[in-house]
Parts: sequence; C-alpha cells; structure tokens
Amino acid sequence: MDSTKVVIVAVEQQKGASTASLHELGQLAETAGGVVVGKITETSPHVNPYYYVNDSTLAELKQMITKTKADLLITDDELTDTQHMALSTKLSIKVKDRTRILLKIFNKHEIKAQEEAERKKRFESHIPLVALVGYTNAGKTSILNALAGTTVPTDDKLFVTQDTTSCIIKLPETETKVYFTDTVGFINKLPHHLINAFQATLEEVKNADILIHVIDSSAPNQHQQMSVVYETLNKLGFSSKLIISALNKTDIANDLSGMRIDGNAYYTVPVSASTGFNIGELLMAVENLTQAQRTEIKVIIPYAESALTYKVFENCRIKKQEDRESGIYMEIFASKPMVGRLMDYRVD
Repeated sequence: MDSTKVVIVAVEQQKGASTASLHELGQLAETAGGVVVGKITETSPHVNPYYYVNDSTLAELKQMITKTKADLLITDDELTDTQHMALSTKLSIKVKDRTRILLKIFNKHEIKAQEEAERKKRFESHIPLVALVGYTNAGKTSILNALAGTTVPTDDKLFVTQDTTSCIIKLPETETKVYFTDTVGFINKLPHHLINAFQATLEEVKNADILIHVIDSSAPNQHQQMSVVYETLNKLGFSSKLIISALNKTDIANDLSGMRIDGNAYYTVPVSASTGFNIGELLMAVENLTQAQRTEIKVIIPYAESALTYKVFENCRIKKQEDRESGIYMEIFASKPMVGRLMDYRVD
C-alpha cells in the first residue's frame, strides 16, 4: 500500500463521537504505507446495510475520490461482504475496512524463535517478569528505553512494536533482577478473530508477574483508551494481574489536572519517557510490588548444589548467609517459583 492515496470514512451515531476513531484510522492507514488525502464523517443512527453510508455521503465520497485521485477507500467499521462489494462497485475504487488494514499491518511480522528461547531461559532462572501493556502509541517502547537505557526504535505511528522486545534490569534498592518486556499495543474496535495477531503479547501478559499499563496522558481520549485496555485484558482473563499505571508524556500533556489515580492499579506514577521524569519512581513501584510477592524462607543448600546456589544469589534477596557443615545456610526473600524449587532444602 506504499504511496497509496487513501480516503477514510466513518459513520457515527452522535456528532463528534468518531473524531478520535477516525484520526486513529488515518494513523493505521499511514502505518500500512498509505497517504490520507481525504476524510468524511456521516452522522446517522445506524450504518446503511447495503452501502455502509447513505446516498448523500456516497455522492460526497465519489466527488472526493475523483478530486483527490484516491486509490483506496477505508471504512472505520468492519464491512459485510455485501457492503464491501457494493461500495467498491458503486465508487469504482478498491475498498478495505479497519479489520483488513489491521491484518495487513500484522501480516508484515512473524514471531521470532528467539522469543521462545528467551522465554524458556527466563522461566528456568525464575526471574520476575514485568510486561508493559497499553493502547497503541502510548509510549511503551519509549518507557522501556528509559528504564533500561536501550535504543529500541520508536516512532509516532501505531503498532511500531509488533514483536516483543525484552531486557533484564537490576532494581536499584534490592538489586533484584527483573525481566521487562515490551508488547504490541491494544486498539479500539479490535475484532475478536484478530486476537491471534496478539499471540506473542498474550503469552507475555499471561506469564507476567506485574503489568505496567502505559497511558498517553496527552491524548484527549486517554480515559477511553484506558477503558479499551482494561476491557481487552478482562476479555482475555488477565484482569487479576498486579498493575502499575505509568501516566506517560506528562511533558506534553495540556492539562495534568485531568489525570487521576487509576483505580485498577496498585500505583499510579506520572512519568515522561522523553525527559526521564519519575522513571526512578516507576522502578521503585516495580520494586515494591516485586518484594511484596516474595516469601521469606530459610534454607541450607549442600555445597555440591553449586548451580542452585548460584541461582539463589542471582534471583533472590539475601538477608543472611553463613557456612555450615552441611551446606550454606541462607535467609532469603524468594519468588513463588523459586520457593517451590527450594522446598527440599527448607529449614525452620
């Protein structure tokens, strides 16, 4: 779809209701390689069952397509086969809907085998997993860059991140190693049958100990975007996860007074990935929740179990340590998987 001239159209039940959605559709078209040359909104209580839009909008679309020499028409809602064929025939133009554009974007990428290798390595080492989730273009990759000092590519487009990106970060106070992973963003009007396109993200979210919900505090419809994220997590059965909300882009937000504590989150932290504002506070929130999930136990690990001892040093917080005749005695704070691994060596 590179250099394709695109006209986009939406049907809304109330005037102004689709403004954000139509803007988002334009961003999707650009992400897929198109250039938006025109947009039309129709206010109607329902979509036309045959043409999607009414006769007057059809005439307006035909005029705009001719004037702009557009190559493609994209609708904001999913079309039936009948609507798709009728629109294409009537306007003599190629037609796609939001769903088809999303599929085009996702079909450009495949899940890398490296992800599975990294995931297997993480579970073997019992490192806690923190997954960054949020609406597309909220700044998840930028937050990950700020947290880890990495340089993963970012852009002001939708779905720049389509494969998960991960790194290990050592928390400042306890020096606990935590596995952070970026994920593809959620989006409004995502059809249920496109959930498979999020497979890599779903695996990371499913296995995460903590979710950082990255919110674009500069977006006029930030509360709607938050609702989409939580509705999607709820549909997928992940609503019980421990959540930290990161209110990103505070440096460009017009009105910070509109921000409020996220009732779904244990912590709400205003941050700016671009300036570094409060990134340390965000790490502290992760540290607090990570430690809250850990159990204090006492163990004696035989000297012959050097590999296990190494894993304890790498992944647990050591409160006390001393050499004894039967092995190394330690009082530690360990994650649930690590506690299970150490049960045979636990002492009172």
